[in-house]
Amino acid sequence: MQSGIGRALIAVGGLPKFTEALLGAVDPDAEGTDFFARMSAWPIFEMAVDDEFGEDALEWTPAAWRTMSVVCFAEEHQDALRAGLRAERDRESVIGEVRSLLLLGRYAEAEEIAEHELRRLLMFASHRLVATGAPEVSDPVRYPALALLHVELHTRDQGNSEAMKSIAISAARSLAGRTSPSLLGELERSATVSFGAVSGGDRVLAGRFLAHFLELTDALYRAQATLSVRDRRRVTGQLYLAYWAATQLDRHEVAGALVNLMAEIGAASDRLALQGRICARTEADLAGTTSMAGSRPPKASDPMSYAVAFRDIEDGDDMTAISRLRVVMNHPNPPPSRSVTDGLVLVVRAICAPDELPVSDVDACLDRSRALWGGVASSFVSWGAMVAYATLGAESKARSCNEQLEADDVFTGLGHVIWHQWQGDHEAAVAAIDTLLERPLMPRFEVMALVLQAASFHCREETKVAVRTLQIAWQLHRAPRLLRFAFRFIPADVAAELISAAAEVPGELADVLGASLGDPRYVKWTKRPSLTPSELEILGLLRRGLSNAEIAAQRYVVVGTLRNQLKSIYRKLHVANRHEAVEAAYRLGVFTRAKGE
Repeated sequence: MQSGIGRALIAVGGLPKFTEALLGAVDPDAEGTDFFARMSAWPIFEMAVDDEFGEDALEWTPAAWRTMSVVCFAEEHQDALRAGLRAERDRESVIGEVRSLLLLGRYAEAEEIAEHELRRLLMFASHRLVATGAPEVSDPVRYPALALLHVELHTRDQGNSEAMKSIAISAARSLAGRTSPSLLGELERSATVSFGAVSGGDRVLAGRFLAHFLELTDALYRAQATLSVRDRRRVTGQLYLAYWAATQLDRHEVAGALVNLMAEIGAASDRLALQGRICARTEADLAGTTSMAGSRPPKASDPMSYAVAFRDIEDGDDMTAISRLRVVMNHPNPPPSRSVTDGLVLVVRAICAPDELPVSDVDACLDRSRALWGGVASSFVSWGAMVAYATLGAESKARSCNEQLEADDVFTGLGHVIWHQWQGDHEAAVAAIDTLLERPLMPRFEVMALVLQAASFHCREETKVAVRTLQIAWQLHRAPRLLRFAFRFIPADVAAELISAAAEVPGELADVLGASLGDPRYVKWTKRPSLTPSELEILGLLRRGLSNAEIAAQRYVVVGTLRNQLKSIYRKLHVANRHEAVEAAYRLGVFTRAKGE
C-alpha cells in the first residue's frame, strides 16, 4: 500500500515547482499535513519562491525532474502534467499555466497566454521557464511572444548578445506584420512590438509602434469602465511594456502619462500595478513634479522611486543619494543598457562623489547603450556621461560624446550646453538653451536650463540679465528644491557670484539661493577671455603667420596701434608672444585645429 507522502510525491510529478497550497490542490489528502515541510528536506527539491504569489515553494532539481520524467510511465506522467495544468488554472497562475502547457507540448496555447501576459511572465518567471519547452518555442516567427520571453530571461541571467538581439527583432517584426480585430489585441500587439524592437535595438520600429499604442490609448480611456478584472490585468501589463519602450527611447513625458494610466486602470491588489506605482513615482521624481512648492512630501509607505536620489540631492544629502545606488554600482555583471538607471547613476555619482567615479565606468555605461542601439547611445545616458566627463575633466571623451549627440530632445540639448559651458563658449550655450526653451520641458529640466543660461549670462558679464533669468525660473516654478538641484551643475565660483548678485533682489528668491551656497560643486568651466571682434580678427591673422606690418596694412592701422592691440591680447590670454597667443587660442577653444594641423 502506498504511503500518503508517496501519493503526494506522485501528485506533484506534473509540477516542476509547487507551493503548499498547490500540493493540496493536486492531492487533497495532503492538505493540513506536514508533507510540504518534510519534502523541503529531501535532496530532490530546492527551496524557491513563487514570485507571482509571493509564497514559499519547492522546485525539483533539474536532475531529479529528468529522472522522474524517465522512470514514470509516459501516460502516467502525462496524466500528472494535465492534473498540474488544471490546478494551475484553478489558482489563476499565469506562470504555472504556461509552464504546464510547455511541458505538455501545447506551444500554441502557451504562446497565446504569453501574448496576453508577457509583462507578468517577465516579472515573475525564472530562466528555467522557457527551457521547459522544446527549442522550437524560441522560434521568433512561430512563437514571437515566447521568443521574446526567452530573450529577456536569457539576457537577465547570462547577459546580452547579438544572437539574442537578432531573435528579439525577428519576433518584433513577425508581430508587426500581423493585425488584431480587437482594441485589446491591438494594444497587446503594438506594446509587444515596441518592447521587442527595443530589445533588438531598432529605434525606428520601436518608436513607430509606441506611437500606434499611444493612438489607441484614447479608445482605452473611453472603454476602461467596461473592462473586466482580467482585462484590466492584461492592459496593465501592456501599459508597462509600452512604458518600458518609452523610457528606453528617452520619451519620459510619454512614459509618465503611461504609468499614470497604469495606476488608474490597475487593481490595487495586483502586484504588477504596484510596480506601476513605483514607475509613476520615478517619472514624477525625474520630471521634478514631486519637488514643486506645495507638493506632498513622500511618506515612508510610498512606493520607492528609482529617481529618489535626485530628491536626496535637493536635500543636500549626497551620502544617502549615493548609498541608494550602491546595489547597481556594485553589481558584478551589469545588465544590458537600462537608460534611466544608467543615466541616473552617472549624474548622481558625478555630482555627489566624483572621486569615486573612474572614467572607465562612464565609458562602460555609454558602451552598453551603444551596443544596444547599434552605435548611437541613448540621449539620457549621453547627458549623464557629459555631466560625468565634464566633472572628471575627460575632455577628449566628452568631445567624442558631444559629437555623437543626435536626438532632437531635451537631453541632447542639455548635453550640448554642458559641453559649451565647459569649453567656456557661453554664447553657444545661451543660444542652445534658447532653442531648448522653445519646447515644452519637464519642470526639473526647465529650471535647470534657465539656471545654466543665467550662469552663462553671468560669465558673459551680463549679470543683470543673469539675475533676471533666475527670476523667470522662479516665476515659472516656485520650487526651491529644483533650483538647489540645478545649481549643482555650475562651478562653485560662478554659483557664489550668481547667488551674491541675486541677493540684492528683494523677495524669497535670494533666501532660497542663499540656502544652497554651501553645497559642494565639482564641475569646472574653462574661462575664455572676453576678446573683442577686432582682437579675434588679429588672432586669426597671427595664426596665418602674417607679420605685424602685414596685419597692420590689412586692417588699415599703423603698426604702433597694432602693437597696443597685441599687448591687450597677450594680457587677456596671459601669454608673452604671438606663438603663445595662437597656442592659447587653440587650448581655450577660440580656434579648432584642422586634421594634420
